[in-house]
Amino acid sequence: YGPRELVVGEYQIPEGYISMHVDDGIGRGSEKFVERVRKLLKDRFEVEDFDVIRPGEPYEFTGEEFCECADGSGVESHQTKFIQQKLKEVDLTGEKNKDPKVDASHLQSEMRSGVGAGIWTSLRASPEIAFEVSRAAQNINSLLLGDIQRLNKAIRFVKRYPMVMK
Repeated sequence: YGPRELVVGEYQIPEGYISMHVDDGIGRGSEKFVERVRKLLKDRFEVEDFDVIRPGEPYEFTGEEFCECADGSGVESHQTKFIQQKLKEVDLTGEKNKDPKVDASHLQSEMRSGVGAGIWTSLRASPEIAFEVSRAAQNINSLLLGDIQRLNKAIRFVKRYPMVMK
């Protein structure tokens, strides 16, 4: 959908919003907005009815937590729970040689998991690690221990300094 299809109101001001990922979605808005979206979706797709989150109710979607600002100025989002539970460092405790230039291709699977969770986090809540995650993804086929060490450092940073987006 283009933004114009989901805009309602006399002054073309959005009365709600929808977060979508693949075949799942969540959102909130005025009753008029919800009914319009419900009709648009049912007319175009085979969808079941959906739950509506009422104003003031916090909710979680695809690892991101949302809540309305107390002053009514908008919505805050963060991935604190996702970061603490799913974003994990690659375990290097069994590595005897800590030289960053040592081949680490045997840790490629763990590195892919770290990169995937890091990409999701950098896109949704922690853009400050995007460079390190992107660099790690580029080096995954010729993986060195230093690449893993850099990604782990970025993961520790995000866990230590969680960000709330508004």
